[in-house]
Amino acid sequence: KSLVQLAADRDASKDLVARAQRDLLAFRNPYLARPVLTPDEAAEIQGMDGAERVRWAERRFADAVAALEAAKQAYDLAKASPPSN
Repeated sequence: KSLVQLAADRDASKDLVARAQRDLLAFRNPYLARPVLTPDEAAEIQGMDGAERVRWAERRFADAVAALEAAKQAYDLAKASPPSN
């Protein structure tokens, strides 16, 4: 992949982490506004109680952090060893 694409992937992962963290905090704190979920996400948590929704959000946040770390690592690796022409 190109360095530009890897940087875009990294930035998208950062946004995903921020959104997942915001949603997790909203599920944990009843005084915060409810998170705005996609239809697929809403279908996933349908029928779950509050504790199950928090666990779901924690897993989603952990997955987003792992994806961000992988994207950062791929970007840093590509940046450190650019292709030779």
